[in-house]
Amino acid sequence: LTTLREVALELANNLDLPVLLQQIAEHAAYLLNAYYSGLFLLDAEELFLELAAGHRLPAPWAEGRLRADRGLMGEVLATRRSIAVRDYDPRREAEWLDQPPFSRFLAAPMVLRDRVLGVLIVGDHQPRPPFEEDDRWLLSLLAGQAASAVENARLYQEVRQFAAQLERSQAQLIQSEKLAAMGRLAASLAHEINNPLQAIHNCVRLALDFPLSDEEKAKYLRMADREIKRLVHIVQRMLEFYRPSRGEAEATDLNALVEQVLALTHKQIQQSKIALETEMAADLPPVYVVADQIMQVILNLVVNAIEAMEAGGRLWVSTRREGDDVLLSIRDTGPGLTPEQRSKLFEPFYTTKQTGTGLGLAVSYGIVEKHRGTIEVESEPGQGATFTIRLPLKRGGP
Repeated sequence: LTTLREVALELANNLDLPVLLQQIAEHAAYLLNAYYSGLFLLDAEELFLELAAGHRLPAPWAEGRLRADRGLMGEVLATRRSIAVRDYDPRREAEWLDQPPFSRFLAAPMVLRDRVLGVLIVGDHQPRPPFEEDDRWLLSLLAGQAASAVENARLYQEVRQFAAQLERSQAQLIQSEKLAAMGRLAASLAHEINNPLQAIHNCVRLALDFPLSDEEKAKYLRMADREIKRLVHIVQRMLEFYRPSRGEAEATDLNALVEQVLALTHKQIQQSKIALETEMAADLPPVYVVADQIMQVILNLVVNAIEAMEAGGRLWVSTRREGDDVLLSIRDTGPGLTPEQRSKLFEPFYTTKQTGTGLGLAVSYGIVEKHRGTIEVESEPGQGATFTIRLPLKRGGP
């Protein structure tokens, strides 16, 4: 019994299905003092038994695929009871077993919650004492444990596949919301790109079409060069944000992320007649984050604040250290939120606007939570809103 408990513990701790099945087959032969053993699993249609693991199995079994409704194993599946055979008669199993008669054979069904998963067998070629009732009990017990272990391993694989699919879906959702956030800035970004393009065009036309001195032409070309560099900088900022996340946390300057977001949104802030005030903490320690994901959160909050102030207003953005955390606060003078709105604000598909998916804040919340941080909102109707992101200084992100 002690050995059986050790086997059960070993099986329960192993979720690698091929290795697990081989261990079961080898333990069956060892515990029942048999020369060979085999573990056969029913296929999805329950029409065939397929060899999943074996220990010194004869070649026909090791190479074959057995009909589930025939032979000794078919009888085990049909009756859901163990079968012990002595002095095997080959005429009984001629369809699937081409080997010399064996001296003893024992098979037990692998049953779990009224469902048969397969058959576990042991046997010998050389003359040996017949299997006793205790042997049948032991193999049936081991087959039951094997059925549970196989099911656990299968469930584990399904959970892993689901988790991987969920992670892929989350990454796709984050990228989708990233593009949506940039889409909300499209008009102001187009204007920001158009300005240097127009300046470049004017400088080049002046240099080409007018009778200017070499010094004057050089002056206009230098102006065009400055505008080209400005345009390259704008495009690089956009590409950095559009690029799918690598998902790697690294030491990041939070102030620098805020400055990048404010650079992307400054045209929209100007057009919306919003006064911007910033208070960035000097010597702010770096935080270990996936930079573009946190930048996405900041951009979403800043754009939300801008859109909340339709008639203009004031926007405050500040960073500070508080103990072992770094805090970023974004405050606006918009219409504020009711208690009911605050309670639902981070729920998927909930939005206080007439347009939008209602996913921006939900995705932002998930990103911050994945970084072991928090995002909170303080607001009253008519008094604007303050969103505060708290990120730990200690490394512990995704």
